[in-house]
This record gives sequence, C-alpha cells and structure tokens, in this order.
Amino acid sequence: MNSTILKLALLVVCGIGLVGCYGGNVGQVEGRVLIDGEPQGGFEVNFSSVADGSGAIGTSMQDGVYRLRRGRGKNEIPVGEYKVTVKPSPFADGIPLPKVSLPKVYTETNQAVLVMKVEPGYNEIDLAIDTTK
Repeated sequence: MNSTILKLALLVVCGIGLVGCYGGNVGQVEGRVLIDGEPQGGFEVNFSSVADGSGAIGTSMQDGVYRLRRGRGKNEIPVGEYKVTVKPSPFADGIPLPKVSLPKVYTETNQAVLVMKVEPGYNEIDLAIDTTK
C-alpha cells in the first residue's frame, strides 16, 4: 500500500516537472530584426498578445538578434498570436540608437502589420521590416 502511494506521488511530481505551470503551452522566442533585409541592432521588440494584451520584450543586439523576456527575466511566453512592434531603443547596451525611421505600421501596436504565432517550445521568428512602406 505504501509503495503504491509513493509511486503515485512520484508520478505526479515528475508529471508536474515535465508539463510546467502552463501545461506545456509556452514557447521561447528569438530571431533577428532585419531592416530592408539587413540585420540591425538597437531596436526594442515587443510582442503583445492578441488574446489578452499581455506581452514580452526583447532588444536586438549588434547582429540583429533578439530574445524575448517576460516579467522578471522569464524566457517563456504563452503560445498564441502576437502583434509585434519594433522601435529604436536608447537602452541597447553599447549599440548606437538606430537612425532609420520606421513606418507606424511597425512601431504602433494598434496599427501593427506584423502578427506572429508562438508555438510550444523553441520559436525562431525573424522580423522583416520594409522601410519603404
């Protein structure tokens, strides 16, 4: 009897560890900011959930690579669709503020044309920005 309870408890603990708090419905996102096809650093990347408005943020580094973070450094966000905005950021360590002017369809959430889907697990999402729009 005691061994059955112990096995059941162990199974529950292992299951919780594998599934996590969100039931496995989270993803990690990274990618590159591409301005007119070229990787560009110094941009703030915001993902805003279409479902509830919650979000995650990242900063593109010198090579254009960004990684999303949420809350206190969590690198997982709930799966779903996100409106994406990209804005020059004065907070990118050691990277000069980009001089390129981006159309509002890339910088304003209510006008966002970039809508990306986050799937469970790892997501590589490159953000192609066309400054001629």
